Amino acid sequence: MHDVEDEIKTLQSQYELLDDAANEIILADDDEPVRFMFGEVFFELTKDRADEQLETEKAKKEEELEVLKTELKTITDTLADLKSKLYGRFGKNINLEE
Repeated sequence: MHDVEDEIKTLQSQYELLDDAANEIILADDDEPVRFMFGEVFFELTKDRADEQLETEKAKKEEELEVLKTELKTITDTLADLKSKLYGRFGKNINLEE
């Protein structure tokens, strides 16, 4: 559960960085090329192409976030079910809180 939560935080951070970059592109001149990083290499793209690429990357991050949020919900539901069964069986004799 903690690993998934950490991944969600990382992806949200990356999404915010992409969103900030999209806002910066809006301020850029139309005739100047924009540097865009693919892996470890920079390419110069037109403003429109860079904006399209950023939107594509943002959409991918959103999809990944939705998958992780669904996975986290499944994990928390499973944990809640297990806790209720264990507390039902052992009562207050156990402590399952972090």
